Amino acid sequence: MDVLAPQDCFVCGATSAGEAVCTACADELPRRPPTACPQCGLPGLDGGRCAACRRSAPAFDATRAVFDFAFPVDAMIHALKYRHQLAVGRFLGDALARCGADFGAEASAADLVLPMPLHPHRLAERGFNQAVELARGFARARELPLGLAVVRKLRDLPAQAG
Repeated sequence: MDVLAPQDCFVCGATSAGEAVCTACADELPRRPPTACPQCGLPGLDGGRCAACRRSAPAFDATRAVFDFAFPVDAMIHALKYRHQLAVGRFLGDALARCGADFGAEASAADLVLPMPLHPHRLAERGFNQAVELARGFARARELPLGLAVVRKLRDLPAQAG
């Protein structure tokens, strides 16, 4: 298929061997520093939990981010969500899986990758679930099964984006 429609790099437009982002651009993406708070993900700390998480722990155990939400990553996420650039989602999921050393024991104990479902109305409106595309890249890189029909979203809540 690449012969008929070669994949171009989302960032620079160069032919990128079937990948959403070429190697040169991938190396330059704004990476989240390893010193970020392991619970909430806020950057710029010493690698331990930040003061806010020590004061009042969030209702979740950990947060992991590969990249900072800065150009061109912000544009990539918007392209995935609003322009159906599904290859970008798989690239981001794969990148998340490859930063695996940061996941520790919780990732190696995983049995399944479970993307958050969309309500059926939202799925029909959008035509795809961006969480599935991220999870697809992550699951493939980690060699884990992808649980697409394990949970359903029952309540149709308003979109979070304004």
